[in-house]
Amino acid sequence: GSGGVGIQSDGSLVVSGTFDLIGAEDVRAKVIRLSTDGSVDASFSPQLNARSYLTCMEVQDDDKILVAGLQLIEGEQTGFLRLMPDGQIDGSFNIGPGPQLNGEPIRAEVIRYHKSKIYLAGNFTHFNSEPSPGFAILDIDGTVIGPENKILPSNSAITDIEIQPDGKIVLVGFFPFNGGTLRLIRLLQDGTLDPAFTGVA
Repeated sequence: GSGGVGIQSDGSLVVSGTFDLIGAEDVRAKVIRLSTDGSVDASFSPQLNARSYLTCMEVQDDDKILVAGLQLIEGEQTGFLRLMPDGQIDGSFNIGPGPQLNGEPIRAEVIRYHKSKIYLAGNFTHFNSEPSPGFAILDIDGTVIGPENKILPSNSAITDIEIQPDGKIVLVGFFPFNGGTLRLIRLLQDGTLDPAFTGVA
């Protein structure tokens, strides 16, 4: 899977990837936590399928860990979930089917977290069975709160998300609007298009 790193409030590093050995330790994990001295934290035991494929990860300011990928839980087609700070699955995070393509679960490719909101992008057409062309904004409990339906063209493709300090959302990718294709657009905090931003073709 793709590698990523996040920092928890105590300075510990949460690292995603495919690990067999770290130093002389046999870890065989997809997500590990390193103490501030770089040693593997044995108290961190993520409840993820050993055969899962991770695409991205983000650490929230409460140290919970957002994870996206394929076959995250053995026997389930879960493409997105949240772990507690110690690696256990967060049962309070209720996203339902999550990102979907043609009715099947699919992984997210980009996760961002900003001020108790979660931003997801990927090659999905629906989120929780509702139309969502490759982008979704979630509340802290996993409830979808944006963007408004049909804000983005149906065949949009998003490759990156950045959140400005004022909460406006910059999206990079492919956006075939009727007036022309844009590569970079900006949304307001509520997920509507920012009328003050012309976009970049």
